Amino acid sequence: MSKREVVEEYLENLNPEALFMDGFDDCIAGIGAVSNDIAVVVYDVQCIIEHLMSDEGMDEMEAWEYFGFNIESAYVGENTPILMQRVEHL
Repeated sequence: MSKREVVEEYLENLNPEALFMDGFDDCIAGIGAVSNDIAVVVYDVQCIIEHLMSDEGMDEMEAWEYFGFNIESAYVGENTPILMQRVEHL
């Protein structure tokens, strides 16, 4: 099973309304919850940047700019995914 399928199955009973980011299934890091205890999908930020660079042909600066404007700032309600920055990338 793919990461997305595993997470979809796990969230089936916890939060079937959890949102996924199209095209970034390989960047799924797991499941998390925000202050309202609603389970949502967690994505790895560095993986997203690497995906934008390799699959979309962006350089690193373009990838970060795109990420900041189109992904990081895209709040679509309580089911919005969490964006996780790994410690080793801080």
